[in-house]
Amino acid sequence: MKVFLKKHAELFVLAVLSVPLFFIGVGNTHDWGDDYAQYITEALNIASGRPFYESTYIYNPLNPEYAPPNYPPGFPLLLAPVVALFGTGIQPLLYLISVIVVALLFTLYAYFKNHMSSRAALCLAVVAVYSGVVMDLKSHVLSDLPLLFFVSLYFLFREKKQTHVNNTVLTLSLVMALLIRSQAVILLLAELIYLFILLIRFRKEKSLRTVLFSETRLPALLAAPLLYALVHFFIFPAPANAGTFYKNLFFLFNEHTWVLIGYNVNYLLDLLRRMLHFEMQDFFWQSLVSLLEYVCLVSVFLGFILSVRKKLGAGAIFFILMCLLIVFLPVHQGHRYFLPVLPLYFLYLVRGARVALLPVLNLKGFSAALVFTVLYLILGIDHFGRVSNFDNRGVYTYYDSLALKAIQENIPSGDVIVFSKPRALALYTGKTAVNIAWQRSSAENRKLFDSLNVKYLLARKGLEDEYIHDFLKKENYAKDTLEINPLYTLFTVR
Repeated sequence: MKVFLKKHAELFVLAVLSVPLFFIGVGNTHDWGDDYAQYITEALNIASGRPFYESTYIYNPLNPEYAPPNYPPGFPLLLAPVVALFGTGIQPLLYLISVIVVALLFTLYAYFKNHMSSRAALCLAVVAVYSGVVMDLKSHVLSDLPLLFFVSLYFLFREKKQTHVNNTVLTLSLVMALLIRSQAVILLLAELIYLFILLIRFRKEKSLRTVLFSETRLPALLAAPLLYALVHFFIFPAPANAGTFYKNLFFLFNEHTWVLIGYNVNYLLDLLRRMLHFEMQDFFWQSLVSLLEYVCLVSVFLGFILSVRKKLGAGAIFFILMCLLIVFLPVHQGHRYFLPVLPLYFLYLVRGARVALLPVLNLKGFSAALVFTVLYLILGIDHFGRVSNFDNRGVYTYYDSLALKAIQENIPSGDVIVFSKPRALALYTGKTAVNIAWQRSSAENRKLFDSLNVKYLLARKGLEDEYIHDFLKKENYAKDTLEINPLYTLFTVR
């Protein structure tokens, strides 16, 4: 037994440190950001054998920043078994997220172990999984952490010896990443760019074929797009109008190109700095966290430069492309779109710290990793507690439940309701819902609402209700008003 524990000590420690992950951020409610509602709706459809994209939510083309008409089926596929067994309750779904985060912890440990000692890899994996950005997302039923897991799994198996089993896992992890979020195509693009670089560099060398098969993962690069196309076009086909979302998003960027790029460069730097951010109640401890963030930011830049000087691999290209995505993307979602770089971020952090920080502090690798890990977890205690505090959060408050029940029972099916969170309204009431385009004029919104034959506008206090009230004031649109309860007001417009 002692020999077994000594041989697998790191895995035992990881197992022990996995236990809190089943408590942090796990509750029976959700906040009002209604991405989760669309994922649950699609999971319900899959579990029921209906087309996964069916919903009473109407996509508003005037508001491309809000959400696409439907999400890819990858994450709903993961949710479907849980929804089939437990229904739409949030807590079982958050336990599924916990399982995924635990799997991420072990995956990151295995990945980091390829680049450092096993004990240092353990510390780094723990810091990465317990980081503020991961913990903040853990209390949400969103696709970000599943995507991060499959991207991390891809990078892990990319470094393994090419066997049938390893290539299969590599291919499936890439396919799942693509099915969870279209953004994962950047990973495929990074591999293709790296392949092109190798072709240019070794085009006249006899070793070209050997280099290509040792440095790239051609079987996965060939198989993954084919499998994805099979699933996307034949197993889970979706309406072509989903492309409208990305088209409108592009035109939104086109309107403010230079200003947006300038803003987004600073936004990117802030995202890089805040990867290890914790919200502290005490200003002194917050200053310590801020100092830590800036030290890590400098270490990441240094580690990235050192890595690229040594070798411009697929990982570095992926990191660069992800940074460019943030620079050119007109939508700001915090770390959500940037999260897949997390394994590379921490790898660059360690490489930079080894050169610039450890010699100054006169610390060796594992000692530094252990001190950093313990300090970071202590600093995060308040943050972990705040993530787990679900008081007055989400649609399950008393007044929310009453209002949703009243709407479900009293508004006829097919009547269109304008609401700030239409996907949540569609999930919990089954009613047809669309949101208001706050970026557009009231006249443009009215024209769209008239074309949809909108019957009602629903305002909830504290939930972007100012856009509803401002629209009604400018357009003199409401014919009748009903106060459902102190939080909800229903306006009849026709």
